[in-house]
Amino acid sequence: MSHEDFKPDDIFINRVKAHPDLNFFIYESVVTINRHQNLSGSNDYVLNVPRGHLNLYEMNINRAGSTGFNNDVEASGSKGLIFPYVYNSGQTVKHTFRNRMDAILGHRTSTDYCNNLSLLPEFGEIVSGSYPMSASIKRILSAKTSSWTGCAAWTTAVGTQTYATGINLYMSALVQTAKKYTPLSKHFCFQGTLAESASGTQNLSRDLTTMDNVNIINIPQIFYGTEVKKGSVRLKYYVTGTLVGECADTKRNGELIETTGSSTGTVVGLVMYDEGLMILTASHALGDNTNIEYGTGASVSNQWIYFGAGCNDGIATSGTDHLASASFDISCKGTSYTNRMTLFCHAHKNKLDYSNNPTFIDISGSGAKAHSFTTSSYSYSEPPLLLKNVVSSSFANHSASYEKTTYLSKIGIYDEHGNLIMVASMAKPAKKTIQDEYTFKLTLDI
Repeated sequence: MSHEDFKPDDIFINRVKAHPDLNFFIYESVVTINRHQNLSGSNDYVLNVPRGHLNLYEMNINRAGSTGFNNDVEASGSKGLIFPYVYNSGQTVKHTFRNRMDAILGHRTSTDYCNNLSLLPEFGEIVSGSYPMSASIKRILSAKTSSWTGCAAWTTAVGTQTYATGINLYMSALVQTAKKYTPLSKHFCFQGTLAESASGTQNLSRDLTTMDNVNIINIPQIFYGTEVKKGSVRLKYYVTGTLVGECADTKRNGELIETTGSSTGTVVGLVMYDEGLMILTASHALGDNTNIEYGTGASVSNQWIYFGAGCNDGIATSGTDHLASASFDISCKGTSYTNRMTLFCHAHKNKLDYSNNPTFIDISGSGAKAHSFTTSSYSYSEPPLLLKNVVSSSFANHSASYEKTTYLSKIGIYDEHGNLIMVASMAKPAKKTIQDEYTFKLTLDI
């Protein structure tokens, strides 16, 4: 077997930047990702996740059964679902899962968590989880509140914080994150309360941290990769199939500007590219249809703060929440980087002219003696090996002149210790004579 060493110019690593298209369509509280239908399977859906969700790591695909120990094969013959678990041996679990045990175990409450951080599972207890993990976009209607209840500074009591003027908790939490986008647009100054200056410069006159309602569309990072591509975001608002509102990141600075609707040219929201957040703040009416209930219990006009209603936000199509007339379309591009190694493998002239394939030796006719030998008290001899002539002739029953020929079908890559670490198989073996010279280009994502 012939081996060749890579030269310095035979290996290089580069990074490929891609912008995959993303599309989310929301109708009747169902999310459709990239126009792919939700196929039925052994457990409701093939992906074993709710409609409009992505199955992370593709575990338990089209697999029926319930989780549980000693449940490798159920009585019905179908395989059970795989699941993660940890056995508390009194050593590793104590340190690894100390701060998360009660969130995993169902018999402990958040109140216990606040009061005692040292809760641990009992010795010998099995802590189990479930697969698959899933992800989907989510709509959050962040409303202003005057008080909230939670675990106060990890004390032994649950504290209540009160705000006299009211506060929008989600927007307050995003104030610091949004500051890095202020060089792109002044609208990322969430607490911009300045009026118009004496020189006539238009300043912000709103405070998002105290706004009554802010509509947030959250796209998990698993969909878009490193960041959402600037200038690729476009939101479309339909009522009974008619486009009543559209906004886009036309300036590539994070401002969602209304391009179709009653207030074209105005900023109706913001895009936080790194975090995958689309924040809609406009509340002006879109279109003439006002007979839609977006989880409010009453008919309201179409507004950007209701965009995406029913997108994993708890609003259903039954009861008083009538969403059948409205549908929403979100399109954008992600940004992904892939490190790629390129290898150039050379097949030089007068090399790689022998094969270990048994068919390379002619064992028919006179060549059948290739495996025989003659020995005596003073000598040992073998007849010469005859190689099969595979050169085709233009004439019937005529053998063309012999020419050593091989077919290259696989390329093996070895490490510095001689261990085979990668094999490249060709779709069609390459014919090589002693006069031929090839260079094969291999690429590997790393």
